Amino acid sequence: MRKATLCRSSVLIVVLVSGCGGGTSEPTADGSTTAQPTSAANAPVPAPLSRSAAPRALAHRALLSVNDLPGSGWQREDDSDPESSSDQRASQMECIGQLRALRTSDVLAAATDGWSLSADQDTKRVSTQVYVYNGSASAVAAMGEYRSLATRCAAWQSGGVDEYAFNEQQIVFSADLGDEAVARQKTTNAIDFPEIPAFSTYTVATRVADTITVTSLTPGAALANGPGRAPAVELARKSVAKIS
Repeated sequence: MRKATLCRSSVLIVVLVSGCGGGTSEPTADGSTTAQPTSAANAPVPAPLSRSAAPRALAHRALLSVNDLPGSGWQREDDSDPESSSDQRASQMECIGQLRALRTSDVLAAATDGWSLSADQDTKRVSTQVYVYNGSASAVAAMGEYRSLATRCAAWQSGGVDEYAFNEQQIVFSADLGDEAVARQKTTNAIDFPEIPAFSTYTVATRVADTITVTSLTPGAALANGPGRAPAVELARKSVAKIS
């Protein structure tokens, strides 16, 4: 019997950005000075939240909350990375952990969260990852590399010890979101146990200026062949709306 060993890990990068302001000083009769508040007309205009003023706040704002999810009974997941088993072996190693292409050194701040819902011996999972970059050009470059990787990864095998345990197939589909989007459906089935239903994960990455949101949905084995695409895109739309 083949074995598959999965190691899970989560990544959370947090950067705090703060600023300070002040005013002007004017001399008094005794030669000392008193601070004068900066007038509204001359006060610096705060940078938009979606750019550089508060990348950490922006990243957390785009996360999906339980109120964004359909139905009730969702529980927060300790591991919110849908590709946390990225250390397993594969016939095409670059296809394991494809979201790593977005985690470049140009990321200023990131946030992640995940939810699960168990019912009828099946488990649905939703996660959000948000990356704020040091400029739109960096986000465009990361998205381009991710798109190229998702396109190359059409079929591979993964897991196992002596022989591979899973067949993986991936389809890139369209999603009209943000400035650009890359959506993919990855379907997994056990090689030695064909009677076990396959399951799919739908991942939608959307760029808005210098920020990329990633929404992943695993709707359960019952929706392995396509019906999960529209719900995944709709969840992604809710995340993007928080920063648009």
